[in-house]
Amino acid sequence: MTDEFPPYRGLSEEFKKHNVIRHRHKEYVQGNVHTNTAEGFFSLLKRAVNGTFHHISREHLPFYLNEFDFRYNSRYVSDEERNGKCNETN
Repeated sequence: MTDEFPPYRGLSEEFKKHNVIRHRHKEYVQGNVHTNTAEGFFSLLKRAVNGTFHHISREHLPFYLNEFDFRYNSRYVSDEERNGKCNETN
């Protein structure tokens, strides 16, 4: 799922299925097809770069992307679950 940004053209040749959301035509969703998840991830990443890290080298970019992939995918995990103390009794 992508928007209509020109570099994304031709992705249907690389992927089994490629859906395009046309924002310039005021289209933001087609059934369950949307770009909100990708936009949310990059929003989190951009806020970190602008607010905390300020500069990310090309050499270390994969490490930062892995970190923010983890953060985004665990955004709904409670502190107790994150620390492995879920259902633990003392």
